[in-house]
Amino acid sequence: MFKKSNEEKDSKKNSENIQGEEIEKNKNVSEENADLEVEEIEETTEENVEEVLKTPQEIQEEQEERIRELELALKKEQEEAFRYCEALKRQQAEFANFKKRMDRERDKDRKFATKQFALDLLQVVDNLERALDSDNSEESNEISKGVELVLKQFKDVLRKNSIEEEFPLHEPYDMDFHEVILKEESVEHESDTVIEVLQKGYKLHGKILRPAMVKIAK
Repeated sequence: MFKKSNEEKDSKKNSENIQGEEIEKNKNVSEENADLEVEEIEETTEENVEEVLKTPQEIQEEQEERIRELELALKKEQEEAFRYCEALKRQQAEFANFKKRMDRERDKDRKFATKQFALDLLQVVDNLERALDSDNSEESNEISKGVELVLKQFKDVLRKNSIEEEFPLHEPYDMDFHEVILKEESVEHESDTVIEVLQKGYKLHGKILRPAMVKIAK
């Protein structure tokens, strides 16, 4: 029984020691927090004091430095906006050029869509001209007049559709519009001059539709 009583005393004593240590620890923490708060207050106070103690010139210099920083930031933003604007302008110009190119292609396709039909039609014109050249008898005068009228109508249709006749007699040879069939010595003409048109050429909207077949001097 005596032993048990001692153990209870020891347990109570240990409990009191632990409580004491906890109280002491809490006290130390409170003191440390209080010291930190005092230090923060002192630092804040020192900063406020330093701010108050700044001279007008120092304040002005700080303001000017801040203004320079803001101006630099604004300049960078303006440069960035300018780059975006220039890129947008380039894209708009490229799109406009693309649209113009497509319009030209469509116009070209429209203009030359009847190229093959025009070539076939020229064969009819050639045959009518040959018929007029080969038949000069008096008995066929009335027929010739009818053929001439039809030929004139054909040529009117060609002109209305921007098909122009190319008859380069006595003109210099042009490899883009003439096809040389024969070359002949000539003392009357300069070299590479067309001295005879064997078949007329034609242009469609200013571009070669069928080259003129020619004889040139050499």
